[in-house]
Amino acid sequence: MNTVTLVAERRGRILGFLYATLEETSARIVFLAVLPEYRRRGIGTALHQELRAHIPREVAFVGGYASLDSPIIPFLEKIGYIPGKQYLWMDRYALRREEQDSRKRSGAGASCGLPCVTAVSLGRRLRKER
Repeated sequence: MNTVTLVAERRGRILGFLYATLEETSARIVFLAVLPEYRRRGIGTALHQELRAHIPREVAFVGGYASLDSPIIPFLEKIGYIPGKQYLWMDRYALRREEQDSRKRSGAGASCGLPCVTAVSLGRRLRKER
């Protein structure tokens, strides 16, 4: 697996960062961030365009995951990404502790107060697969 790391900077200050993994026919954006005070100035778009320049021709799909409340979702949708499946990740150790505590209290299941992240997959087809 290959990786691409891109940094947007000005006068030695990092303004944005993109890290992606490349596989045979797909790429995954692992991390894309721009400082809040520099958003909506084209930095994220420039990082994404530079990523596209590093993606081999064989790659037909670029994807990633984002928290449902992440400010990156509107940006990714604006540049052509489509939301896919939603996922819920939970801390399994917190779940076990909550289940044990819950059983001790009432014998019921786990409550909704567990540490968790709800996320959505996003993807963009670069070209039609043959």
